[in-house]
Amino acid sequence: MEYLYHQIPKNMFGTLLYPLNVLKETHPEIYAEHAKKYVGREQLLTATVPPLNCLWNDVLHFTAIAPR
Repeated sequence: MEYLYHQIPKNMFGTLLYPLNVLKETHPEIYAEHAKKYVGREQLLTATVPPLNCLWNDVLHFTAIAPR
């Protein structure tokens, strides 16, 4: 069986994961809180992920390696 891992933020609520750009439209207060992580590297908010042809913050970031 294959798994994908995503660390659960301490302040997470609900059962769905949304890309940052979706939060910007649907939950602006949550977006503002999480966008603080990009202070000093704001260029990532408009960076394109070439193989996917989408923006960096349209992607949910997972790993196939267990976090342990």
